[in-house]
Amino acid sequence: MNELARQGRSQTIAISISIILISMFVIAFYHIPQDSINPKKFFQQIVRFVLTLALLYFLFQGKNWARITLLVLFLLAILSGLILLFIPFPVAGKIPILVMIIIYGLGAYNLYFSKSFKAYFTYLNSKNR
Repeated sequence: MNELARQGRSQTIAISISIILISMFVIAFYHIPQDSINPKKFFQQIVRFVLTLALLYFLFQGKNWARITLLVLFLLAILSGLILLFIPFPVAGKIPILVMIIIYGLGAYNLYFSKSFKAYFTYLNSKNR
């Protein structure tokens, strides 16, 4: 693995950890303010979290379909976050949304434009052949 691919791996790991932390934050803060946990909603959140982990796993296996799926989901998350910014609620509530937009934006950039990620992805695909 060359230096560019190592850098791509490091960036991808950092973004993946950030995505996992955002997912955990959403699960926790969706259920904390409520008096009781809605089992159906909690199950949906857990399934979403597991699917996120699965997509990240396949991304690290060099699967192009996982890269494209994550890119589309990141772009949808960015769009959703931008829409949420225009809903009137306290500024403190908008800070997590801004963080989400930034992290998903970095993830989308990494998956589509980053030369280091492309080098890492090429390395993964050559290793898997």
